[in-house]
Amino acid sequence: SQQCLLACYRGTHNFHNFTSQKGPKDPSAKRYIMEMDCEEPFVREGMEFVVIKVKGQSFMMHQIRKMIGLVIAVVKGYAPESIMERSWGEEKVDIPKAPGLGLVLEKVHFEKYNRRFGNDGLHEPLEWTEEEEEITPGANVTYL
Repeated sequence: SQQCLLACYRGTHNFHNFTSQKGPKDPSAKRYIMEMDCEEPFVREGMEFVVIKVKGQSFMMHQIRKMIGLVIAVVKGYAPESIMERSWGEEKVDIPKAPGLGLVLEKVHFEKYNRRFGNDGLHEPLEWTEEEEEITPGANVTYL
């Protein structure tokens, strides 16, 4: 299932195949994913959507779109499930990006920054709680 495939991303992996300009030996290609799961699909204005939640320490260019693209390729039968493990190895694996159309960044967390600097008297914590109360998730998003 896609839930199991998404769970495979949890932990620390070498994501050099999920971005450009990083080689397999580049230590900066290692990333830690804390959570990755999806909610039940829903239909809005005749189109099906799914919410996928990703929580990690940091991300590289195209990483999340390629993570989703690889899961789509496996679920649709275009690639074997074993490609997940292979993509973290040293070989070059060509990974498709999920389409950007309909992709919405709902929330950004700065937990590590806030723990380190948020209460030091010099910096404000990076939080959006006041703004979040005014926004209902997905209500004001226009899907083109």
